[in-house]
Amino acid sequence: SVILTDSSAHFFAVSPYHQYLYYTDWNQHTVMRVNKDGSGKTNIGPTGFRQLADIRVHKYGYGMPGVVTPSPIVVDESHIFVRLVGRGDHNEGLVEVYINGEWGTICDDMWDDREAKVVCEMLGFGKTNAKAVSRAYYGTDNSIIIFLDDVNCTGEESHIAQCTKIGDWGLHNCDHREDAGVNCTFDVTTIRDFVLVADSYIQEIYRMDLETGSYSAIPQYSVNTPIGIDYDPLTHTVFYSDVGLHLIKSTDLDGNNEKILKRLNSVAIPDGLVIDVQNRLIFYSDTGNDVIVKMNMDGTGVVNVTNTNLDEPRAVTLDVANQVIYWTDWGAHPKIEKSNYDGSNRQTLIDSGLKFPNGLVYDGTTNKLYLCDAGTNKIEVMDTNGQNRQLIFQDAGAHFFGIDVDSQYIYVSDWTKDGVIRLNKDGSGETPVGPPSFGKLNGISLYHQGG
Repeated sequence: SVILTDSSAHFFAVSPYHQYLYYTDWNQHTVMRVNKDGSGKTNIGPTGFRQLADIRVHKYGYGMPGVVTPSPIVVDESHIFVRLVGRGDHNEGLVEVYINGEWGTICDDMWDDREAKVVCEMLGFGKTNAKAVSRAYYGTDNSIIIFLDDVNCTGEESHIAQCTKIGDWGLHNCDHREDAGVNCTFDVTTIRDFVLVADSYIQEIYRMDLETGSYSAIPQYSVNTPIGIDYDPLTHTVFYSDVGLHLIKSTDLDGNNEKILKRLNSVAIPDGLVIDVQNRLIFYSDTGNDVIVKMNMDGTGVVNVTNTNLDEPRAVTLDVANQVIYWTDWGAHPKIEKSNYDGSNRQTLIDSGLKFPNGLVYDGTTNKLYLCDAGTNKIEVMDTNGQNRQLIFQDAGAHFFGIDVDSQYIYVSDWTKDGVIRLNKDGSGETPVGPPSFGKLNGISLYHQGG
């Protein structure tokens, strides 16, 4: 019987061990593991390999005379993350920790404000007035393991892996009624650099800390299929489109002050969204009605930028200084176009070598456009007139969707990797940002303190 099918995979070798199957896949850059019924697919160990071939799982100490010590767990801070889940606001919740491809909880034995400071720091909130919460106050998840017990931090650590513990990872004498939580201080003026991601499968919007890759959901009363997303640093407001509910919405960064800015008709599919902070405008694409729309940030002043000769418009991005909008169209004849904010001076920049151009971003520091295409599996860069188009990265197993840039890096959401990857602007240095444990990440939006 078939236990696993993946049309994007290039399987090479498999090795069974206990209840798992470990395998290599040329389109993944790490070792993969599934349960023997094909469920629970996850990556194991670091990423960055290329075309892994044969694989054998060796039981530590077996057939090795004189080796009697247990196999140690190698703790790599860059692959250990925390998140907040359960009942609670954006800055509070049950703490879960990710290591070796799995999420687990922390037992509240010895859990106090010193440990809470470290977790809140990892989440980008900072250590000020961090409070420990015990006895599964925010709920629990009995389906996952308990990873840590008797954690002992000084409060000065920057990562929970730096704290001491009496036992090893996975060793405890607790049950989930003792799951630990935290309540962090939320201050939008001091919160660390982050990336916002819209997950349409899990139906959540997340703020992920750029330094640690740890994250917390931005709670919403009603969210169905979030796709496009952007952030206003002046008012600390998140703007996003919800395809399932046919809405354009806004919320404070902590999830409060949730607003419906515009209700769309039942055929609307607002895949793309971008804001002009300077001129207080929102632009969105609607592939259901084949239109690109401009409106004020409060939802008033709705005007069509263009509603002719559009097939499947998706990504939208802005050159605010020159008041130019760029967009992708993944229809029967894929293309990238631009026009002025009022729809005048419309031009086609490129209309070849495209399949599903999902993501597009204007880089004001280089005056370039960066494009990601889920059909060609490419990330490309070009001038704003479509000239000097260059391939900078390609991954045959990728399914790129959202893209954003800062002064140094490119960030891309990838459905295949279940997360975000970061690249240098020349396409080198592929690095995962956060754990590969999301559902289906779509739009992404970066924020840096001070610009």
